[in-house]
Amino acid sequence: MSDDVQGPDTLLALPAGSADELQAGVASESAQAGAVVRPDVVAGNGGSATQALTHRAPDGPTPDGPASQAGESIGVSLPPQDARGGSPPDGAVGRSGAEDVQRTSPQHVAGDAGGEGAAPDSLTHGTPLASPPIQEPQGKDGKEEASTAATAAARVQARSAESPGRRPARTPAAAVKGRAFVVTSGKGGVGKTTVTANVGAALADAGKRVAVVDADVGLRNLDVVMGLENRVRLHSLDVLEGVCTLEEALVRDRGRKSLMLLPAAQNRDKDEIDQDDMVDLVDELREKFDLVLIDCPAGIERGFRNAVAGAQEAIIVTTPEVSAVRDADRVAGLLPSDMPARLIINRVRPHLVKKGTMMSVEDVLDILRLDLLGVVPDDRDVIVATNRGNPVIDVPGSPTGQALRDVAARLLGEDVPMRDPSKKTTWLTALKASLTFSRPSGPKG
Repeated sequence: MSDDVQGPDTLLALPAGSADELQAGVASESAQAGAVVRPDVVAGNGGSATQALTHRAPDGPTPDGPASQAGESIGVSLPPQDARGGSPPDGAVGRSGAEDVQRTSPQHVAGDAGGEGAAPDSLTHGTPLASPPIQEPQGKDGKEEASTAATAAARVQARSAESPGRRPARTPAAAVKGRAFVVTSGKGGVGKTTVTANVGAALADAGKRVAVVDADVGLRNLDVVMGLENRVRLHSLDVLEGVCTLEEALVRDRGRKSLMLLPAAQNRDKDEIDQDDMVDLVDELREKFDLVLIDCPAGIERGFRNAVAGAQEAIIVTTPEVSAVRDADRVAGLLPSDMPARLIINRVRPHLVKKGTMMSVEDVLDILRLDLLGVVPDDRDVIVATNRGNPVIDVPGSPTGQALRDVAARLLGEDVPMRDPSKKTTWLTALKASLTFSRPSGPKG
C-alpha cells in the first residue's frame, strides 16, 4: 500500500512527460467521475516524476467481497514512455485480496503478475488513463450480467483479436437448405473414411450436390481414398485464414461432377481450428450443396468436437468387435441430445458370426440401441479399390459397394430392406450386375 494515499482513495500514477498535456483533460473527466487531481508529485518508475491522480473508491459492498474498509485503495502505476516516444512496455495485473477492480479497458491490460515479487495492490499497464473508472456492477446478479456480456463480446471479436489473419466471421444465409452429417466412431480403423467417400459418391450418383469434408487436420486421408491427392493445393485452414475462398479450396471428383472434397491441412494441428470455425465452414457449404458429409477424426478430443459442432445429424460407424462397440457407445453419449444418430455396422464376416467368434448384428444393436442405417460385409474389393483411389461402389457385384449404395438411399428417405450379408454373391449374380441394359428410346415428336 502506498504511503501517499490516505483513506479509501485509489492512486493512479501517470507518466511525467504527459502530465501537462493530460492534466486539463483528465481533470475535466475526473471531476465528473468523482476523482481528484492531486498537485503533488511523487517519485516512481525508476526515479522519474509522475503526476498523481486519485480516484475515490465507492463505499459499500463490492462484487467480490464485503464493504471496503477505511484506508483500502488500489493504485495504478503507469510507466513513462521510452526515449523513442513509443508506448510504454506492457505490464501485468495484480489483485488485492478479494477486490478485482479494473480502471481501464480490458485490452490495455497485458497479463497477470500477481505472483511473488509483484505489488499485491497495484495494476500496472502501458496505456495512460484517459477516461473515468469503469463502474463495477454491484451484487451477484450484476456480476453475472457483466460476465455474460464480456463473454459474448469476446466471442464476437475472438477471430480478429486472437488471429489477425483470420477471415471475418460471416453471417449464414437466411435459407440454409443442405443437410450436414458427421461420420464418427471413436475408435480408429473402423472404416469412417471409406464410408464417407463411397456414400458421398453414391449420393452424387443419385443426382445430389455433395461435399465431403476431411476434418482430420494433420492426418488427412480422404483425398487418398478418393484418388484426389495430386489435385489438392489448398485446404480448409487456407479458407479460414483468408488465403483463398471456399470455392478455390474445393476439389472436384474425377468422375462425378457434383461431388466435391474440402481437404484438411496435412502439416498443421487440430488446435488451429475451433468449433466456431467448423460451424462457419459447414454453414457455407450447406448453402451450396444438398448434403455435406464430415469425416471425423478418431478419438473424442478437439477434432471430434469440431466435426460434431458443424453437423445436424450423426452416422456412427463401428465393427462387430468389443472395443469398437464400446467406443461407439461412448461417442453416442457425447453427441448433443438433440442430434439424431444412426448406426452402420461395418466389416461383418458372417462365417465368424456363425462360429461365435464375432458379435452378431443383433448383439451390437442390443448394446448401442441405435437406429440401424446399414450392415456392410467385409470384402477384399475394398482394399483393392481404396489403393487405386476408386470407390468400391463402382466395383461390379461387390456386396460392400451395394450395401453402401443402400446406405445412401436410406439417407435420402428410401425404404430399402436390409440385405443378409451371409448370402454370398455368385459369379452369375456378379455378371448380371455388371451388365447394363439401355431402355429403347420412344419415337420422337
